[in-house]
Amino acid sequence: MKKWGRGEFWGLSSDFDHDFALTDTQKKLLDDVRELCRVKIKPLAIKSDRDYVYPRESMNALAEMGLLGLIIPKELGGLGESHVFCSMFVETLARYGCPSTAMIYTEVFHDRDSRNCKRRIFRLAPGTRWMSDDM
Repeated sequence: MKKWGRGEFWGLSSDFDHDFALTDTQKKLLDDVRELCRVKIKPLAIKSDRDYVYPRESMNALAEMGLLGLIIPKELGGLGESHVFCSMFVETLARYGCPSTAMIYTEVFHDRDSRNCKRRIFRLAPGTRWMSDDM
């Protein structure tokens, strides 16, 4: 049973999840993002869509959990996950939280690969990394 707070999730059933292919770490990441969606992202989604506002608070919440570095190699400070898992992560973000935030999240990874990561990552603040545009 998928959880949504203390109860069962009311959306698509677990039949549509591919959890059998995930590591325990990946399952934990998806559980964490579901909870983040329930507590923070979903409540902000309506306002963002209604007012045509960039979901900065939602993106900041993902950043605080280190999730903007999902496919960045570990040696560069990221989580080192695969593009396949990233797509599952984005689907979870869209399904449980906010489709607009999920779409923006995919732009963070657009045309990024590990060969160019070192050149495209710069520090914004201590402990925080963000990908830059091509320089």
